[in-house]
Formats: sequence, C-alpha cells, structure tokens
Amino acid sequence: MRRSFTLSFFFFLAAGWLTAAAAQTPNPYKPILDRLDSLTVQPVPDWRYHADLPHPEDPNLDDSTWQTVKLDELWSNGPRVLRRLIKIPPYLNGYALKGCKVRLELAFDSNSPLVISIFSDGNLVYHGTDTTQQPILLTENAMPGRSFLIAVRLDAQEVATRISRSRVLFTPPKDRPRPDLFREEVLAVTPMIAAAYFNKLECFC
Repeated sequence: MRRSFTLSFFFFLAAGWLTAAAAQTPNPYKPILDRLDSLTVQPVPDWRYHADLPHPEDPNLDDSTWQTVKLDELWSNGPRVLRRLIKIPPYLNGYALKGCKVRLELAFDSNSPLVISIFSDGNLVYHGTDTTQQPILLTENAMPGRSFLIAVRLDAQEVATRISRSRVLFTPPKDRPRPDLFREEVLAVTPMIAAAYFNKLECFC
C-alpha cells in the first residue's frame, strides 16, 4: 500500500512536470527521465591504465603514475590493465544510498574478440568475453564510505578498442521508493500524457 501511494504521488507530480515541459522543449520527457536516472546511476568517466602486467589486482601495486583513459577513447596497442577505486558516497544527487545493492556495469568494444578478467578487492569476479559480460555485483548492502579496488585485465589485439560503458548502478531495497522503477513507469505512460496534453490543446483551438 505504501509503495502504491508513493508511486501514485510521484506519478501525479511527474504528470504536472511533463505537461508543463511539453510546450517548452522538443523532448519534454528527457529532463525528468534524466533526473530519475541520476539518482541511481553514477558514471565512471575514466580509469588508470598500464600495459599488461602480472597481478593488477594486487592492493600494494602503485598505480599513481599511470595515465588515464576516458570512456570512448580508442587505443590500439594491444593488452592493457585498468584500475580505479569505486567509493560509495552517502548520497547520489540527494538520494540516500545506504543499503542499496551496488553493481558495476563495465563494457568494451573492439574490432577483435576480447578476453576480460575483472577483480574486486583482489578477488576474481568475472572472466570471459565481451559478448557474455553482465553488470558485476560489488555488494548487496551499500555502506557509505566503503571503497572497492577494481582491476581489469583486457587481452586485446592491436586493433581499435574502447571502454563503451562504465557506470555504477544502485538498486534500493524493496521497502524504499525506487527511482529506477518509477522511471520505467514514466516511460510507459508518457505517450498517454502527451496524447492527453495535445488533445487538451486542440480543445482550445
């Protein structure tokens, strides 16, 4: 009952926001959808990188002098390792993250097959190809301030390769409002809101 009331209240607010925005922007739904997405999705824009070396997951490895590679930045010099810390903030754009499930979504594109090994705090959490990769669970119960040392080994050929997606996904517990689910509901009802809005405009014409 509480979740139904909360979603109904969110829907009521969204209906007002969306109809008010319809006359102002070519895509009136994008601002509210982006806002909802920003509450549970944290972009990871860059990673430290190095040519392939043994045990990139070693916490004692000093990567402070490594260069950085950004999302969608191409390289073609073969295998490399990536590292960075993923730290859980207390809030993401005002939304509390304590108790959330946390997953790392990391994807790569290459002009040849890739073999990927991903480590979290020294433990191998994924080994496979770029065609079978799924978001990787970091924790079922987020604690603000906790950090995860992520290391990646990419067995790539000397062809164009890039990080195509890099972000952290937060899924709230079931007893809390879910911005991600509400976003799906907004996506489902926006055609009806738009139709009702433009029907209303026709009545005044």
